[in-house]
Amino acid sequence: MTATQGGFRAWVIWFLAACFYLYEFFVRVAPGVMEHELQTTFHTTGAMLGAALGAYYYIYAPMQLAVGIIFDHLSVRKALIPAVFFVAAGSLICHSSDNLTLFTVGRVLQGFGSAFAFVGAIFLAKIWFPVQRLALLAGLTTALGMIGAIVGNAGIASAVHKLGWRSTWADASIFGLFLAVVLLLLIPRLPPWEKERRAKEKEALGMGLDALVHRLRVVFLNVQVWITGFISCTLYLPLAVFGALWGDDCVVAMTGCSTNQASTAVSMLYVGWLVGGPIAGHLSDHLRTRKQPLVLSCIFTTLFLCLLLLLPIKALWPLYVLILLVGLASSIQVVCFVVGLEVAPEHAGGTALAGINMITMLLGGLCQPAAGYILDWSRGGGSVSDYSVADFRLAMLMLPVMTLLGLLACFFLKESHVEKVAEEVKK
Repeated sequence: MTATQGGFRAWVIWFLAACFYLYEFFVRVAPGVMEHELQTTFHTTGAMLGAALGAYYYIYAPMQLAVGIIFDHLSVRKALIPAVFFVAAGSLICHSSDNLTLFTVGRVLQGFGSAFAFVGAIFLAKIWFPVQRLALLAGLTTALGMIGAIVGNAGIASAVHKLGWRSTWADASIFGLFLAVVLLLLIPRLPPWEKERRAKEKEALGMGLDALVHRLRVVFLNVQVWITGFISCTLYLPLAVFGALWGDDCVVAMTGCSTNQASTAVSMLYVGWLVGGPIAGHLSDHLRTRKQPLVLSCIFTTLFLCLLLLLPIKALWPLYVLILLVGLASSIQVVCFVVGLEVAPEHAGGTALAGINMITMLLGGLCQPAAGYILDWSRGGGSVSDYSVADFRLAMLMLPVMTLLGLLACFFLKESHVEKVAEEVKK
């Protein structure tokens, strides 16, 4: 296949990298259908379990500093393949763990490797596609991640119930090894135009410590990066807190349904992102705006979250609809990563992507145990089965509060799309 920007080979390369994001998202959310089993096995509280599962984010977030620099300096291929092995190793440790400490170690390894997945896929899209397609590619990447989330939630609920949670991690480890081999065989080295760009960059900036510090400085001293990262986090929190951890048991408490039915309901959140992500990216590219979609996303996400949490819903079908609407509204979050690429200099694109991802995942990781602490405080301790509807509603109220703060932050965000396209035309 000929190496051309935006050609067939470019789509193959992006798809393979995006499959890693699918895999890591499966690993990220799979504990969402295991809360009760994990609490029972390890004899722990909701707050302690939330902290253990949040360990994934505690390493994922700070690793973004290194991930961005690695992608800006090295080929994506050299970083992605070892990263998949780390996720597979972490899954194997989770499978064999007999205490919460060892399980936490497995989650740390999973978070370490997963830190490379989304940024790697978007960075490859940046290399192999024109800027006019970046929001669409970000949406499609997120859509693949949501497939992993759906499989990791409703898809394995029955398997966890019948075979136990350990078998899930064993299968995840085997799949990770297979994916690493596929990436090794099919992901190519840098294309000619990227090698040329990096050569010019090396000549201008060098490749030593000064160049590294320069990348970090131009990204993390950029106020727009921090604003975008915060907006990204507020829209991601429904996935991190409700979808990946507490949603299943919240739905069970609200409706009295089975765990399998609850996991299917929560999966509607991922279906919303699966459908909404690519559409949001395409519309953002077509309408040539980044700010307005994010404003609308914060408004509607807040509205649908309030309806979900405050209405006295006892039937499943209204929950299906409202959870789907929350997913559709918050899926516009994918635009934030393209904003990061557009507000940062060309030579710091990977660092900007990773910086926004770091802010998103760090705050997401902090909010998981925070919700657990609120649940324990509201109930006075106890296991998942002891939490009431009122306990879950109180804990989940942090979600609409955060999206309201995200809406406020949107008014300080500058429009980035038109300026970036103008730069590309000049080239």
